[in-house]
Amino acid sequence: MSEEMAVARSRKLMDQLAAHVKQGDHVCVVCEDPQQRLGAAAQYIADGLRQNEFVMYAADAATTATLRTMLSEQGIDVEAEIARGALNLPTAYDAYLSDGEFKPDLMYETFERAIDSALAANFSGCRFAGEPVWAIDRAELRPGLIEFEARLNALFSSRKAAGLCVYDKSAWPAEVVRDIMRIHPVAVVDDAVCKRNVFYERPELVDDSADPESQVAWMLTQLREMRTEEARLEVALEAGQLGSWELDLRNDTSVRSLRHDQIFGYDHLLPEWGYARFIEHVLPEDRERVSTAFQSAIKHGRTWHFECRIRRHNDGAVRWIEAYGRPDPEGSCGERVQRLLGIVVDITERKQMEEALRETDRRKDQFLATLAHELRNPLAPILNGLQLMQSKARFDPELQQLHGMLDRQVRHLARLVDDLLDVSRITTGRIELKRERIELKSVLAGAIEGNQHLIDSLGHAFVVTLPETPIPLDGDGTRLTQVFLNILNNAAKYTPPGGRIELRAERVDGDVIVRVRDNGMGMQAERIPAMFQMFVQGRPSGEQAQGGLGIGLPLARQLLELHGGSIDAQSDGPGCGSEFTVRLPALPAEAPATPQEAKADAITPASAARRILVVDDNVDAADSLAAFLEYLGHQVHTRYDGQSALDELETTGADVVILDIGLPDLDGYTVARRMRALQPDLILVALTGWGQEQDRRRAEEAGFDLHRTKPVSPAALAADITQIGAVASDGA
Repeated sequence: MSEEMAVARSRKLMDQLAAHVKQGDHVCVVCEDPQQRLGAAAQYIADGLRQNEFVMYAADAATTATLRTMLSEQGIDVEAEIARGALNLPTAYDAYLSDGEFKPDLMYETFERAIDSALAANFSGCRFAGEPVWAIDRAELRPGLIEFEARLNALFSSRKAAGLCVYDKSAWPAEVVRDIMRIHPVAVVDDAVCKRNVFYERPELVDDSADPESQVAWMLTQLREMRTEEARLEVALEAGQLGSWELDLRNDTSVRSLRHDQIFGYDHLLPEWGYARFIEHVLPEDRERVSTAFQSAIKHGRTWHFECRIRRHNDGAVRWIEAYGRPDPEGSCGERVQRLLGIVVDITERKQMEEALRETDRRKDQFLATLAHELRNPLAPILNGLQLMQSKARFDPELQQLHGMLDRQVRHLARLVDDLLDVSRITTGRIELKRERIELKSVLAGAIEGNQHLIDSLGHAFVVTLPETPIPLDGDGTRLTQVFLNILNNAAKYTPPGGRIELRAERVDGDVIVRVRDNGMGMQAERIPAMFQMFVQGRPSGEQAQGGLGIGLPLARQLLELHGGSIDAQSDGPGCGSEFTVRLPALPAEAPATPQEAKADAITPASAARRILVVDDNVDAADSLAAFLEYLGHQVHTRYDGQSALDELETTGADVVILDIGLPDLDGYTVARRMRALQPDLILVALTGWGQEQDRRRAEEAGFDLHRTKPVSPAALAADITQIGAVASDGA
């Protein structure tokens, strides 16, 4: 090997030693050239002095002289370190032998006293190293040396100390090198540090029947291969920007990769790192949670997985990290965990993206709510006007037909608006089912009624087969009607005019199965899963569209799943029609069902005239509703902002206030609170385009008796007011 190559390998080894040797370690260096041996020794000494550790290195005079020079080249003032008691460089014979003999017990006691003295002198720890060259020529002393080296493992692991033993393979007998490798937890081979010496953990792996030279050669080869595997793992960790760590719980020290310390804001590996230093970087508000998980992992031998925020050392930036740690089965004693192995990764960018997605989702929800509000506002006066038209032209067949067409279209628009909001509610888990005992027939009747005009207009033959025995369900009748409304609507739209649609329901064991089959355009089998994904329409892009937003079937599936049910589809291919199968859990046949409330769309004169104040900044909506209520016989006033409404109530009074929320000056919640203070017995009805669950809660908190979302049938609204008044009268 050339001198330049030897120097390069020595530097590499020195860097590895700086990264991996820590207190508690006992390392053996098996080397073949002086440069490697001296480089390892110099690095070991320099690192210890820089960490304010007491260092003792015993070697022959020539080695000691060379080490002095190498330490000076690393910026170490050798004489100053000796003078302050931090460095001791005795000869091997002086350090190890007493009266020419090696006495293991005496030497062990000497090391213990040196550790006590160093710690008492405020050194952070101790480093011992030596080259017991005296045992090369005196074979009778070697058993004592092996025994002594083995005993040092317990000493170093229990005290703030570490040991480095250098053995030149060319100078020592093979059987000594073999035994030395068996008793050191950490081994250095060539220019690499093997942090896990498998032959220390499992000495029986060595074939004792082979000659010592073959044993040593095989052991070194195996350690090189293991180190190569470790290097591959390091490459993989680096590619994933993962930092690796091993935490020794006995002395709170660790071995880490450079990437680990970089994550915490250090340009190089720190000399010391343990749990105590790690937790200092964790933000105070996260520390208790992380510490609780840490203690649980140690106590129960479980995986330690957490996410937390840290403050980086170099720039003070707050970063998110994710870490995994697991007990090392080879590094534990009985049930007591002594070592954790793990990885850490900076997940700040992922967290930022997650937050951006949440913000995007929040904005989407806000957009949909605002869109619904803006769409509902113009729908409200249209529906009001339509019902007023119907009431005044009830004997004109043409106007009645026109009214029916407009009414259906307005309700269709309103249903599309509700579907848009349901997408947000379901995907964010904010939808609430109002479950009750209902009858399947009433659910299906509502769905059929909602699609009857479409089915009739397309000339479809519509066959309904229902069991004679009632089938009660536990569910939200409105939502289940919405499910079948969407399925039937889908069948009607995608069946050419003059087609056939069949709806069949039956009880099968504890479930009810409803099938909707058509002989329409059908679909390819591979497209069926996509039909239940949001915003996917019945035909591929580019083909003739049948309308719709592509959310009806996905909503149906999700609503059914909330009820514990399911929906499946099948088709024999394009042109062969489709069949949708719904399965829902049914209640026992004897369970009574609660019939759904009849629709309150009938137009009947008021039994008792009331003074009603309608407040809405949408003038058309306010005036059209007022006109309808006046037609029913009520005395109605209109106002278009909050303050004038308050003034009107204070001067004129009212029995009922129908109040919009989004007013230009004062919001409806504020107006409602002030009105309630002025007139406690007032009937307050919120009529608004804001219809999300939080809007309903805010309305209730503000004192509203009723919350209705635009557009609402004015006849139904009048019926609600009558019912509230009746309840109030009964209570009085």
